[in-house]
Amino acid sequence: MKKIAACCALVFLALTVLSANAETWEAACEAYEPVLAQYAAGLSGDEDAWTARDSIWDAYRCASFGEDDPLTRTGYTLMDLNGDGSPELVTGEIPEEGQGDGLIFEILTVRDGSAATVIRGWERYRVSLTFDPQAETYGYYAEGSSSAFQSVYECGKVAGDMAAWENANTLEAITDENTDVTRWTLDGAEIDEAAALELIAAWQENTYAPALRSFADLLDARNVGFVDEKTPKQEGAYCRSFRIESGDVFDVTVADTGRRNAPEARWENVLSVTVASRDGRLNQQFEYDSAETPLTEIEIGMAWLEDMNFDGCPDLVLCTAMGAYNEFCVFCLWNPETGAFDPVTACRAFDMETRKLADEDTPLELVNYILDGAHKQLISYGKNGYAAHIDEFFAWDDAGKALRLLAVYDVYDADGGKMGERFYDFSAQGELLWDALYPVDWYYGDTEPFADHAEGAAAWIDGQRVTKRVADTDWVNLRERDSKESASLARLNAGTEVQVLKENCADGWTLVLWDAGEAQESKCRIGYIWYEYLK
Repeated sequence: MKKIAACCALVFLALTVLSANAETWEAACEAYEPVLAQYAAGLSGDEDAWTARDSIWDAYRCASFGEDDPLTRTGYTLMDLNGDGSPELVTGEIPEEGQGDGLIFEILTVRDGSAATVIRGWERYRVSLTFDPQAETYGYYAEGSSSAFQSVYECGKVAGDMAAWENANTLEAITDENTDVTRWTLDGAEIDEAAALELIAAWQENTYAPALRSFADLLDARNVGFVDEKTPKQEGAYCRSFRIESGDVFDVTVADTGRRNAPEARWENVLSVTVASRDGRLNQQFEYDSAETPLTEIEIGMAWLEDMNFDGCPDLVLCTAMGAYNEFCVFCLWNPETGAFDPVTACRAFDMETRKLADEDTPLELVNYILDGAHKQLISYGKNGYAAHIDEFFAWDDAGKALRLLAVYDVYDADGGKMGERFYDFSAQGELLWDALYPVDWYYGDTEPFADHAEGAAAWIDGQRVTKRVADTDWVNLRERDSKESASLARLNAGTEVQVLKENCADGWTLVLWDAGEAQESKCRIGYIWYEYLK
């Protein structure tokens, strides 16, 4: 469970947006807007919202047990759980660090154009999401109790239309008040207690806490959604209106200029963007390159608002390409001083061909971006086929104006049944930090090493670098994999320092990084050491 949860920030949130069709995704967002508004009001103390939606009262009451603001401790996310291109809305408790996986209050889907509840959770019926990395399917796990003598455990997988749960199972434990004997049943049939407990453990293994955006952030962003009435329409152009701050509305129009870039350019079409406020205070126009054009793809979501630099102001995001797995975009920051959007944000990008950092700033194009407000970072997640992906980590400066590339985590298909893994660190540690090859069946096998490696990469980026030394032995092997039968990468003498990336890996192994100190392309070697030999 911990391994799956560790990958959420890097992988799972990004996967929820990859296959979504922009038209259905946008329509679902509009259907969820009234629900999000209800939650924001109810968590702010509006009793009418509690009455209108029981799950909001559950969320408010649960978050109010402590001294925390319910708006801060409760959040939401959009996840395409069944892969139909339309997201589900998940609301839940945002757990404090080290205090559990959080409680999901509600999962909603869109039926007939409206938001419909799929499942509800509360204190006496605790619902968690599950994800099976092998089958790449979502589901749920729940624990409930109506009294001290009755407990219920349930699990199920997401069905195609979200109207029911596939392979749903219910375990029930009923204890006789007089004899204290507990009777277990699985879907109504008696089952041995030991078998029941094993089944519960198996169900719990794949639970994880999805990354949630707090309702406080929703209000702080001051972007209360699309405004569809009185939206100007132009033939062959994409038009959308937004309401921000004190109710001001501005219209965004994306049109094709008719000009085409040279064949060697990244994207063919030159598009124009016009941003005009209804009160006349803002009227600006600029251009950007895109693979899409509203002349033929008018239903694609070409523009939306998102607080990209965590300053509380909505920024303008523009779609540059929409593929089967990846959605590319650039963005323009809102400048409170000028009351307008700045030019497209630029940064020193990573060149995948030369595998070097560019010499000059260029317009930053993100792929399936993830916002990490806790660290004021952006993560660009580009999926390349079934299992390969490239994660780029960017950090804002203190003013929230300039971005710096921190690291690149490249997991690639090396052919021959192997996966390659490169980690580029653009801090003082050097560029190519490690480069390794692993058998696919091990990397994505039962012990899920890919999750340990992803968590280790995230820990390195966040600065959680613990130094340990080889101890209680003359020397130890740095193993390629979490097995004594795997190849030895190096023989490390007592006292040798290593950087711990992930402790408590499978069967007691520790994932470490060792500075080889050799003139080679990669600075370090990544491998496993038995935990007893590290102090």
